[in-house]
Amino acid sequence: MFDLPKKYKLTSKKSIDRLFSSGNKIENKVFRLLWQYEEEVVKNPAPFKILIVVPKKNIQLSSTRNNIKRKMRESIRLNKPFFDKSIFKNSNILNLAIIYQKQEIIDFYVVKKNIKSAFRNLTQKICN
Repeated sequence: MFDLPKKYKLTSKKSIDRLFSSGNKIENKVFRLLWQYEEEVVKNPAPFKILIVVPKKNIQLSSTRNNIKRKMRESIRLNKPFFDKSIFKNSNILNLAIIYQKQEIIDFYVVKKNIKSAFRNLTQKICN
């Protein structure tokens, strides 16, 4: 498995607070997706930044949480090409938070399928 480069990770505390307070929401069977556009003045930024959340309330063991996060990162990396280019505006960055909703561990292929469907729903919602 490979990793997402650092430029694709959402790390700014202000951006995360804004995303959780006023971001748009898409629900899935497995994931909740929060998204919001943000102005950036950095040259050559990533078109989107992602925050991956697996709540301790749902999954208590940290090794299990890390395993789920690893599966999510890999499926995001594999599904990056399925993003429609029209959702990326030239001067704006799309901030995403993907929150795991299940109480149990799921297989990588289920994660991959649900991330792909969430990205498809996001593209439809933004383009309409």
